[in-house]
Amino acid sequence: RAFRVIRVVRRLANLRSLVNSLAASVLPVVNAMIIVFLTCCIYAVMGVNLFKQRDQLLFGSFARALFTMFQVSTMDGWALASRNMFESE
Repeated sequence: RAFRVIRVVRRLANLRSLVNSLAASVLPVVNAMIIVFLTCCIYAVMGVNLFKQRDQLLFGSFARALFTMFQVSTMDGWALASRNMFESE
């Protein structure tokens, strides 16, 4: 039964082309994700070094700073993070 799917893909040229294109695009997408992760790590280290005394909740450790960078980059909680940073002055 599992080989029926493979036989269908072999018969349909358009579906085979689509599967090949998706398989070929996996490596570039993974490379881009690695670059974004490394960039977030660099900014998280900078955030810990610069803002640890100002806001322990957001930048108290590397893990917290990395999570804060993830929130800011996805625009999930960036308003709360920036508001906390400005209010703590």
